[in-house]
Amino acid sequence: MNPTITNGQDPSLVRNASEFNPPAHRDVILDKFIDFLTKYPLEEATQNAKRVKNNLKRDELSAIIQLKQDEHLIIKEGDKGGSCVIMDKEYYKTKILLLLSDKNTYRPINNVNIEKETMNKIKNLTKSFQEDLTSKEKDYLINFDHKPSNIYGLPQVHKCKEIIDKIALEPNECITINSPPSQQ
Repeated sequence: MNPTITNGQDPSLVRNASEFNPPAHRDVILDKFIDFLTKYPLEEATQNAKRVKNNLKRDELSAIIQLKQDEHLIIKEGDKGGSCVIMDKEYYKTKILLLLSDKNTYRPINNVNIEKETMNKIKNLTKSFQEDLTSKEKDYLINFDHKPSNIYGLPQVHKCKEIIDKIALEPNECITINSPPSQQ
């Protein structure tokens, strides 16, 4: 039994985003608003806007630019507290690989076509249950953009004893720990 529209109600549990555009001349106010937005000179407005004044001193801004350009460093936000962490890129890489080596959480995937295989499985499942799905549900399950996942890690500075101790000794905006913390 294929679910169908009954009493003007679509029984679909999910559906893709609508591509509906209201027809022109349906509502005078709506037409004026759309006309204003389409003719609004965005480029001109942004060019004429006052430049935002940077709240950093010149030497601070220069230091940030230099840090961003250093290929041996990586800049990440801390896991909690809105901190900014600058660390050695090799150390960061080592910590991420350590995370990935946890066999209880991650497993290696040798198949480079796993996304394609997964999409084929979804299509086959959808075909198997086509009598139980509406056309909108089938469309939602099959037609979507997908991309491979990426992993990244945020340093958990709030859990690192060395960092906590250093902050207690030097309650500054910026602290330096020369050797990477042993536990993070």
